[in-house]
Amino acid sequence: MRHSEFPDECSNVLFILLYMKGGTAGPWATQKINSILYLANAEEVMWAGFVLELDEMFVDPNQGDGSVEELI
Repeated sequence: MRHSEFPDECSNVLFILLYMKGGTAGPWATQKINSILYLANAEEVMWAGFVLELDEMFVDPNQGDGSVEELI
């Protein structure tokens, strides 16, 4: 929505990751931030792929078909 502040999908992903600080999300987010910042081509970061990774890591498999994307 704020295209001037987040001009690409990589910026969107990094913004979300910065808010993930506690519990099991904190170390995971730190690893993701480092991998994005030190990638040779950070443009490979895509929102859809990020949402899928969030689902794999943090969605409760016993909660039906709910996904992280529904929460965002």
